[in-house]
Amino acid sequence: MSRKIVLWIIAIASVTACTFLIAVMASRGLARAGLWAVPSGAVAGIVGAWAAVLALLRRPTKAPLPPALEVPDWVVKRPTELTAVVAALAGGWAGTKGITTGLYGAGGFGKTTLAIMVGANRRVRRRFSGRVYFLPVGRDVRGPTAVAAKVNEVIKSVTGEEATFTDPQLAGQQLGALLDAGPRRLLVLDDVWEPEQLTPLVTGGKRCARLITTRGSELGGVRNPV
Repeated sequence: MSRKIVLWIIAIASVTACTFLIAVMASRGLARAGLWAVPSGAVAGIVGAWAAVLALLRRPTKAPLPPALEVPDWVVKRPTELTAVVAALAGGWAGTKGITTGLYGAGGFGKTTLAIMVGANRRVRRRFSGRVYFLPVGRDVRGPTAVAAKVNEVIKSVTGEEATFTDPQLAGQQLGALLDAGPRRLLVLDDVWEPEQLTPLVTGGKRCARLITTRGSELGGVRNPV
């Protein structure tokens, strides 16, 4: 609630109380008006205090849409693979059921580039209303603190607010709850190496799809590998 609205509420409450007292004084005399002065002032004070408290409460930050992924001009088109992944992510899966798709292969195979092409695809962006979040993970993200920090990055991207979890499980539960409650989103999790990196990022989030790139097909959270 803005300061301007708070001032208007206080002003209206004060004017209403004064008007009521004047009307009582005009119709029943000064003594009767004096009897009403205390409760009227109390009501006006309560309304003013309530408005002031609302003004002090922190309003949740509305996170902007993430920037659109850009595909370099030099990229070689891969229509077969692109069509398969786009179909898996933007197809007719129910809005209350999540889907996780994986791209895996040797280093230098072009998994990241293909994932960017998918995230930039017009059909995918339309399906998720532009809410496509790209998160590079990498081999060096190891240990609970580092993994939790990565999950915190996603929470900030989704909500616009800082997260300070040090436990990846708790961070994952919070992220999952946020993804459950929000609109459809796509998380592109690039270069995942270990199950411990992936687990908190695929917890909950029934209205969220994930696209994972990895060098191994053994990650337990990946379904529908391409």
